[in-house]
Amino acid sequence: MARRLIVGLALLVALPVTVAEAAERPGIHYASRLDGTDAFIGIAKQGACFKAYLSDGTAAGVTLSVWLRGCLGPDGRTLSAERGGVRLDAQLDRRTANGTVTLRDGSAHPFTAAGADRGGIVGKRFTYKGRRYRSGWVVLTEANQVRAWITPIGRGFYGDPPPPTGSGCDEISAERDLVRAQLGPLLDLSGKWELRTNYDRGPTAGQYYRLGQAIGALDERIFKLDNDYYDCG
Repeated sequence: MARRLIVGLALLVALPVTVAEAAERPGIHYASRLDGTDAFIGIAKQGACFKAYLSDGTAAGVTLSVWLRGCLGPDGRTLSAERGGVRLDAQLDRRTANGTVTLRDGSAHPFTAAGADRGGIVGKRFTYKGRRYRSGWVVLTEANQVRAWITPIGRGFYGDPPPPTGSGCDEISAERDLVRAQLGPLLDLSGKWELRTNYDRGPTAGQYYRLGQAIGALDERIFKLDNDYYDCG
C-alpha cells in the first residue's frame, strides 16, 4: 500500500502541464500611466501577438475601459490596434514599450512602460445571471496602483461620460452583487495557486502580485458600494 502511495505521488508531481496551465504562462508585461489622463495602459506580449487594456476605472467611476488585441508587425516589435475610436500604436522590446494612445477626441497621449516583473494586466471572464462579463485590471509595480472595470462582453467605455445608472439602492445593490460575483473566482484562483506552489508549479511572483492587486481593487470597490448602500438606505 505504501509503495502504491509513493508511486501515485510521483506520478502526480510528474504530470504534464495542461493546456489551461500553459495558457497561464506569463508573457512579457508592460504597464504605465498614460500621460495627460488618469488612465493606465497595460500590454501583455505572448509570442508574436499581444493584448492590451486601457482603463481609468476606480471605485469612484470610469470613462475608459478598452481591450485591444492583435499581432506584432513583421519586425516583431511594432503593434497597432483600434477599437471604438481608441487607437494604440507602440514599439516593444524586452525592456520597454514606447507608444501613443489616441482617444476619440483626437488627443494623443504618449507613454513609456518598462517591462514589468510585477506590473501588467489581468483579464478574467465570468457569467452572472446569464450574461457574460469581462473584468480588466492594469497594475503598476507600485502597490495599490490599479485601474480596473467590469463590462459586458463586447462592450466598453471609450472616453465618453458613461450613461447615468441612477443612485438608488437597487442600482447600488446590483452593482455590488456583480462585483462580488467576480471576486469569488479570483479568490478561488488564488487558493489554487497556493496549493500548486507546494508542487513547485505555482505562478510566477509577477502573476501572483497582479492577482493580489486585482483582488485588493475589488475589495476597495465593494467597500465603497457597501457604504453607498448604507447611506442610501
